[in-house]
Amino acid sequence: MKISLIIMVFFLLVVTNAYSKGFEVKNTELQWSVCEPSPLSIIQKLGVTVKNTKTQRLSLFDTTDLRLYSRGVILRLRGVLGDLESTVKVKMGFLNAKISNSSDIKCENDVYRDESKTACALKYNDASYSKLVSKEQVEFLENVAPIGGVNLQNLREFGPHLNTVIKINQHYAGYEVTIDHLKLKSGKELTEISFKVPLEKTNLLFNLFSQELQSKGVKLCAEQTGRAKKILTE
Repeated sequence: MKISLIIMVFFLLVVTNAYSKGFEVKNTELQWSVCEPSPLSIIQKLGVTVKNTKTQRLSLFDTTDLRLYSRGVILRLRGVLGDLESTVKVKMGFLNAKISNSSDIKCENDVYRDESKTACALKYNDASYSKLVSKEQVEFLENVAPIGGVNLQNLREFGPHLNTVIKINQHYAGYEVTIDHLKLKSGKELTEISFKVPLEKTNLLFNLFSQELQSKGVKLCAEQTGRAKKILTE
């Protein structure tokens, strides 16, 4: 009941706030932080098989005192050398202007048991260490979330960490399930299970899959929140 109430309130706030900011949120990524010994343990307990696996580097960038994060902004770089993609993401609560009508800007919900947020993101597919962000990403931030003069090309790298993304053959309620395993430079490991659903199915499928994980004996972490803060404060 507690989970249902929290997500239902969040759902109503998203619809109202998104409308006021001039954008529409259609999808939710449902996410669970898992404290199993390895991704293989999760796969075995769920009784599923692997469709494909991809391993890549993942880093977050910020000032030493986390000025971007404190303004609701995340700058992520991931991929392999020679094929890197950067993403600039802004939490809805920090948007101070309406989002421009661009098909390149994607807005989505992220829902954990203990944390729910809506964010809008813009990607740059030709990123590199010498050019982390595109002109369009800089303009996006300048327009909707001023970052107080932070130089986006002169930031501290939090990483790189090794990120393995595992796609599962068996879908849940018709949606593709992903296991995301992040090994930090310190040796600490962060593992998540997730899948994306239409906004109107957020509450129902979050509760149903939570029960599925419990019934299969998959151990969830005590803290059910996103990875960004954990990476930045590692």
